[in-house]
Amino acid sequence: MRGIGEVLGAAPALPPGLGLVIANPRLPLATPAVFAARGGAFGAPAAMPDRFADAATLAAWLGTTTNGLEAAATALCPPVAVVRAACASLPGALLARMSGSGPTCFALFATVAEAEAGAARLAQAEPAWFAWGGGLYRNGSVSL
Repeated sequence: MRGIGEVLGAAPALPPGLGLVIANPRLPLATPAVFAARGGAFGAPAAMPDRFADAATLAAWLGTTTNGLEAAATALCPPVAVVRAACASLPGALLARMSGSGPTCFALFATVAEAEAGAARLAQAEPAWFAWGGGLYRNGSVSL
């Protein structure tokens, strides 16, 4: 996605077996408020490869990018930082970030099993949060 999410383009192929945790503090955070609170210009679009060989390569590439909305979202909803930190601290987490305009955060894992275990750990530690862990692929195709 580019712009404010209205420009869609082809996405690179994601590595098979990639694990993902999604966590949300179940607090409201309006996208228009996040955009209104954000200062400065967005960074230049990142050049994306056609595919990522594995989860570590994807995480390393994402580590060179930023979410230009995260500071504003965290200022409006400080628990975003807590959720992101909790995702980052999960065993096996390769990278954790806020998703879109928040407050949902995610963590990437090399395996689906690690992601499932991470989500279970979050659910136990923070039962009021939404936490899901699993894989993006089912039977060879993307399954979101």
